[in-house]
Formats: sequence, C-alpha cells, structure tokens
Amino acid sequence: MNPSKRNKVFKEKEKVKKIFVMGDINHEVFVYNQLKKHNIKTAHLMDVSNETITMSTISGETLLDVYIHHEQQEKDMQEYFVLWYDYMEKFYKALPTMIFDDVNFSNFIVSNNEIIAVDFENVRIGNQQEDIATFICYGLFYDPVLTVYKKQQLSTFFKKYYKETTTKALWKQYLDTALANLNIRRNKQYEVDWSFLFD
Repeated sequence: MNPSKRNKVFKEKEKVKKIFVMGDINHEVFVYNQLKKHNIKTAHLMDVSNETITMSTISGETLLDVYIHHEQQEKDMQEYFVLWYDYMEKFYKALPTMIFDDVNFSNFIVSNNEIIAVDFENVRIGNQQEDIATFICYGLFYDPVLTVYKKQQLSTFFKKYYKETTTKALWKQYLDTALANLNIRRNKQYEVDWSFLFD
C-alpha cells in the first residue's frame, strides 16, 4: 500500500496502520464498512482506535505498477481498465451519490485478476463522470507524460464507456476541472487538447 499524502501510513508485517493527521477517520471507516456490507473486497479492518486504523495487507501490484510495465512493454491495458471500471460500478452501488475522488492508480491493487481499492479518505458526494475524468488525467500524466501509448489506451477506454447522456461539452468541463485539480496537486501547468478522446 502506498502512503497517504494526507495521513501517515506504516506497514508492519501482515498489517498496515494509518494514523489520521487530518480528515475524518469515521468517514473512512464508514466507507470500509459499506463496502464490506456489499461484499466488495478491500482491506480487512482489524482495529480502529486513537485516530488509527489497523488493516490487513493486500497482496498484488498497484494498478500504477501494471500501467508502467505495460507501457514499457507496449502491451494493451484494456483488461485492467475494464477491471477498474467494474470495481467502480460496484463501489457506486454500495455508496450511492458518492465518488472515490482520488482515483490515483496507486490506490488500486491488482490481485488475483481483480481490482481492490484502498484509501477512502477522499470519498465524497459527486458525479461518476468526475472519477472517470480524474482517472484519465492521472493516466496521462504519469512519467513520461502524454505519450502516444497513454493517449491511445485512455482514448480506447473512454470511448468504450462514453456516456451518451453526457454531452461532449460537459465531458470537457469535467476533464478541465480534473486537470486543474491535478495541476494544483502537483504544482504544474499541464494543458491538454481533449479532442483525441472524441475523434
């Protein structure tokens, strides 16, 4: 599990401790419990006390590691993007009106041919399109940024799940907002012509 940028995360043998410096520990515990209630795999909560969550580890690679390796080998990523989308569909059913928000690829573990999410401190009310837009922005701007491979893979994914009920203009608003948030987070001034997603 990768460390949270907001809170302190420590790995100890077969467990992980997350100490809350900011944010609401009860909110994250609520998300874990809702997912468990709907039989959606994630880390098992072992203890919650003193602003600390102790949870089980999850074996596997992060989606980011898989993404990096696949680009280096020029291998198709659609199988994993489908797994991610399927997981998110279950997430939205378990938590109606909520979105994941921080869909950084490092927050998803590929384990036994399925995706398992971790780190729910940013879950909030929102529209599902916001998560897809943020997912695309993350995917474009891992080093090396804006490669032909990244654009092709993310364009294929986007076209497969493009929601016709959402107009192109509204999609571009979601994408622009996601990019602005990424620029703030990374202190960058990235720019993107989104036409490659709609061609």
